Amino acid sequence: MTGVQTCALPILRFADDGPGLRSEVVQRLFEPFFTTKQKGTGLGMAIVQRILLAHGGTVAASNGSAGGAEIALLLPRFQGSRNSG
Repeated sequence: MTGVQTCALPILRFADDGPGLRSEVVQRLFEPFFTTKQKGTGLGMAIVQRILLAHGGTVAASNGSAGGAEIALLLPRFQGSRNSG
């Protein structure tokens, strides 16, 4: 199949039902080495952000409307030719 494919910008949302994120955590969540865990490295969310930004996407953290934390990944749009045979 040969052609040009254009997709809408998909958003993946991950939410939990915990206590949510304090405002200072939301502000620093994507900083390398920032962690709220004793054994955490603080690299996970920084890596996620760098990968998405490198491909034209983005990531955001907030508190959900019903409580709990919410992480939203805005995935990049694919535009280009795809050949398979």
